[in-house]
Amino acid sequence: MSIYDIHSRIIHMISVPRGFGRLLLDVPHRVFECSSSLASSAKESRREPSSLVHIDQHFQSVPKVERNKDTFLAAIAAFKEKKPRGHVEFINTALKYIKEYGIHKDLDIYKALLDVFPKGKMIPQNTFQRIFLHYPVQQNCCVKVLDEMEWNGVQPDKEIHDIVVNAFGDWNFATKKVKRMLYWMPKLKYSNKYLDRRDVEGKSLSPPELAGIALKMMSRDPGTELSLTRLAPKGPHDQPWFAIAQSLTQKNLIRGLHEDVEVRCSSVFRLFLAGISNSFFVGNTGGNVSGIIHLPGL
Repeated sequence: MSIYDIHSRIIHMISVPRGFGRLLLDVPHRVFECSSSLASSAKESRREPSSLVHIDQHFQSVPKVERNKDTFLAAIAAFKEKKPRGHVEFINTALKYIKEYGIHKDLDIYKALLDVFPKGKMIPQNTFQRIFLHYPVQQNCCVKVLDEMEWNGVQPDKEIHDIVVNAFGDWNFATKKVKRMLYWMPKLKYSNKYLDRRDVEGKSLSPPELAGIALKMMSRDPGTELSLTRLAPKGPHDQPWFAIAQSLTQKNLIRGLHEDVEVRCSSVFRLFLAGISNSFFVGNTGGNVSGIIHLPGL
C-alpha cells in the first residue's frame, strides 16, 4: 500500500463521521422547528372557532320559552366552574343576549357578569402599572358592562364597587367609572321634576294607569282633570279606550267655541314611560285655541 492510499483512507475516515454528525445535528433541529410551529398554528386554528361557538352555545342552546334569569345565571355558573380563559369574550357575548332574556334591568345579572373577572391578578403592583392602563382590554370590557347598567337605569351598589375593586384595584380606570356612578346616579335618579320614578319602578301598571301618569307629566296645571273613557269593544280581545287631560282654561275655551268649529287631531306622537312606548295626540281648532290632549294607549 502506498503512502497516497494510506493518506486518502485517513482523510476519508475523518471526514465521514464529521459530515454525518453535522447531518444528525442539522436535520432534527430543522424538523423540530417546523413541526412545533405547524403544531402550534394548527392548535390555535382549531381552538379559536370552537371556543367562540362554545361561548355562543351557552345562550343559544336555551329555548326561547326558558330564557330567564335562572338560565342566564346557570350559563355564567357553568363557565366559571371550568375556570378557563376568555373572560372578555364571554362577557361581551353575554351582553348581546341580556335583552333577549329580559333581564337587562336586573342588578344581580350585572353582579354575576362582573364577578367573572379573576380576582387579584389584574391589580397594578408598581408605579408604572398604575400610570398606564393595566390590562386595558379587561378594563374596557368592565366599563362596557357598567355603561350597559347606566343606559338601562340600573343603579350600582356597594357590592358592585367591591367586585370591581377586587378585580382591578382601587382608583383604576374601571374603578373610577363605578365610583362616579355611585356618586351621580343617586343624585340624578329623582331629578326629573315632572315624573316621580317611584310611581313606576318595580310596579306592574296597566295601560290606563300609565296613561294617567304620562298625562300628569305633560299637563302641569294644578287644575287639570283626568278622565278615562272606554269605548264599545269590536272583538273579544279588543278593549278600546282613551284618556283625556283638560285644564279649567281649556274647558272655558271649548265652551266659548261655536258649534260649527271643528276640532282636529294632530298626528300621533310617541312618549316613552318606564321603557314602554305610549301614543298620544293633541286636539286643536286650527287657530289660537289648543284643546284636548289624548293618550289612547299602548
